[in-house]
Amino acid sequence: MTHQDRNLLTGDSPLASNALGLLAADVLVNAVKND
Repeated sequence: MTHQDRNLLTGDSPLASNALGLLAADVLVNAVKND
């Protein structure tokens, strides 16, 4: 499971690394679009 709190992205376990990477990519794309 992954979590986002403002600019902090975390994952519950090493198994969450793929989902965390996907979440981070989405957050980065949205940050660039809104900048």
